[in-house]
Amino acid sequence: MALTPLASRLSRAEGCIVPVDFYAYWCQPCKIPSPILEQLTGDPATETASRQPLDIIIINSDTEEGELCQRFKVRALPTVVAFQGGKAIKTFTGAPRERQTRIRHKMKLWIDILLLSILAFYLFDASSAGPKPD
Repeated sequence: MALTPLASRLSRAEGCIVPVDFYAYWCQPCKIPSPILEQLTGDPATETASRQPLDIIIINSDTEEGELCQRFKVRALPTVVAFQGGKAIKTFTGAPRERQTRIRHKMKLWIDILLLSILAFYLFDASSAGPKPD
């Protein structure tokens, strides 16, 4: 089953933010975010707001992996679903229309915003738990 390899890769990426890029070879807009995400995740100088590393998984929607599109409700291409701790935490669909340098900056900004929202969730969740009994 195709979900097992994805789940396995996500579990090996523990401690990382993992953008899963759903694309197709025939999809022209897919050619914009895919190389940028690959560059961001392959560049050791890329820093995120939480200092968590990035790892990317690329899913070709035209292959047997395409059943994952149904699982993650991919309705248009390109779609990127970001995972942390094996759970989908954020999705974006479509390709920005700006030049490559601005797109790379926007993708990094999107990842930083994503990480800040995760951090805020954990801070809010921890503060709402109240004092712990001795």
